[in-house]
Formats: sequence, C-alpha cells, structure tokens
Amino acid sequence: GVFMHVLGDWERGRRMATAAHQLVQKAKSCGVPSNAEEEILVRLHFLVDPWTNPARSLSNYFIDGYKICMNQGDVDSAFKIIISYVFNHLLSGKELNDLEGDVQCYQPQMAALKYDQWEYLLDLVGQASLNLMGKSEHTISFSGKIV
Repeated sequence: GVFMHVLGDWERGRRMATAAHQLVQKAKSCGVPSNAEEEILVRLHFLVDPWTNPARSLSNYFIDGYKICMNQGDVDSAFKIIISYVFNHLLSGKELNDLEGDVQCYQPQMAALKYDQWEYLLDLVGQASLNLMGKSEHTISFSGKIV
C-alpha cells in the first residue's frame, strides 16, 4: 500500500503483495511456527491485499485466512478476517442474497463465542444487505430484523 499511495508505484505494490504471499508459503514449507503464518496473513488481508488486487478476487484469501486462524485457535483474528470478507463483498458488488447467506453463516458463531464487537459489525452489514434488497420494514434506516 505504501509504494502505491505514497510513491505512486502501483506495479511495485503488486509485486510486494505477491512476494508477501510467497513468503507465507515458504514459511510453511520451512516449518516456521504456525502462529507466524496467521500473523502474516492477518496483516496481508488488512493492509496489502485490498490495495493490490481486484476486490472480487480476494474471497479465497479471506476464507483461507479465516480457516488458518480458527485452526490455530486465534478466533479474534479469524473474525477480523470474516468482517473484512463480508465488507469486501458488500463493497465489491457481490449478490446481496449471497451476502445475506454469509452473514447468516458467521453471525451465530460470533454470538456463541461472545465476540460482540465483531457480531455488531456483521449485523450492520447484514442489515445493510436487507435494506438494499428491500427485505426490511424500514429500508432507509438501520433498524429491523438484525439491528
């Protein structure tokens, strides 16, 4: 992101993002502790990928990062990635019915594990998708079934 926005060098920014993903793969093959992988992925998904790839191409990165973090027991990082995933889909023009399905999938997990902060953000995206689809009683305000 720095190369792209501060220096205006979009090509170098993309190369750096690709190198960062390759570093994760190399670290895995060299036996670097798995918690290092999740830390790198969280930073890549938040700080690099959104600036260097088309929004719709990021889905697999987000889901992979979520799975890795959940497997390592890092629920907070996993939910951060899912919040990025659903916001990315909202902003990239994903079908709203699909977005509603994503919210319905992850919201119960967040509620069950008492991650209220992330659940609230997910609820906002869910309510926005309902409003945009006209499935909410009050389509011009954030009030309804979810919020």
